[in-house]
Amino acid sequence: MKIIQYSQHVLGMGHFFRSREIAAGLSAKGNNQVILASGGTAVDMPLPNNVRCMNMPALVMDNSFLGFFNPDGRDVEEVQQERTAMLFDLFEKERPDVFLVELFPFGRKKFRFELLPLLQAIKGGRFGEIKVICSLRDILVERDDQEKYENRVLETLNKYFHAVIVHSDPRVIRLEQTFPALDRLDIPLKYSGYVASPAPSKGRFALRSELGIPADHPYILVSAGAGSVGGPLMRAAAEAFQRLIEEFPKARMKMFTGPGLDEDSYSMLRRAEIHGLEVQRFTPCLPDHMAACDLSISMGGYNTTMNILASRVPALVLPFNANREQTLRAQLLEKRGLLAVLSPQNLDPARLCSRMRSMLDDGKRPAGPCPDLKGADATRILIERLF
Repeated sequence: MKIIQYSQHVLGMGHFFRSREIAAGLSAKGNNQVILASGGTAVDMPLPNNVRCMNMPALVMDNSFLGFFNPDGRDVEEVQQERTAMLFDLFEKERPDVFLVELFPFGRKKFRFELLPLLQAIKGGRFGEIKVICSLRDILVERDDQEKYENRVLETLNKYFHAVIVHSDPRVIRLEQTFPALDRLDIPLKYSGYVASPAPSKGRFALRSELGIPADHPYILVSAGAGSVGGPLMRAAAEAFQRLIEEFPKARMKMFTGPGLDEDSYSMLRRAEIHGLEVQRFTPCLPDHMAACDLSISMGGYNTTMNILASRVPALVLPFNANREQTLRAQLLEKRGLLAVLSPQNLDPARLCSRMRSMLDDGKRPAGPCPDLKGADATRILIERLF
């Protein structure tokens, strides 16, 4: 089976990394070819076997989320025309069996310029018989005009799509909790479970040895995903560690700020490095660090949260509060005993140090029932069963 997978990240890189994990699941058995059409800023990460990437000229959202721009300064209309042509050329050449569309039409409304003409051409049979599937995360953000939004989404789904796959465990949250109009959906909807990176094959202490962290040194991992909104958490964690080290002199903290953190904030954190505190931009081995640490402190993005669940690590999570998505997910998982939620008020260094001290003293791994994290493999199985 040949699958073209469309993914567009506009602020962080979470959508790309989730799409990459799904692509790995789709190609895992060697029977499927996957072409990942990516429309955000290019990400320097190796691709799984049987997956190749077509990077389109990037379009990313401005800070107001009202419009987008090309990071290289190119004219947006020119970029739109080039991207649309690239997608049509790709479909003409590859003639896929499946078109897997990440988020649209539940989101990415501003990318209708390239997706709607393509969907219309697919429906008209221009590229042969193709099944179109929406790949959707667990929680949708709130809308100003919910009814108008629901009508637009359902009209597009029922007209052009053949199925929706939700990357969630319905025991945690069901799609109708943030999209109540599902009773008007005319196509199948399936849950895959959450999409998580594979857990490291090596044990915790073997990983600590490889990372150079002795078994008796409390290890705190601080991460912020792409990093564009992680500055306050990073600064608070660095200051809290300066207090903590007085009581835990063997403690170690590794901080991965994310490539999106502004240069001034990154430089300030590097200047704040003391014995035991190391600051880096990025690591491709975050799941290894997560499995090895004694405490994770992070932003609350989907992918980081799934790494926390897979590692069963004690965790403090600060949700991005611009919309309900991260907060709702974190609160639901906190009720299941799988992590603890930080609020902006908890970023006072003294308060944060107290939370860190308490969790390190406790030393217990989360005991709550873990959600289904096999969403990448299940997505492949669902597509093969559906079609």
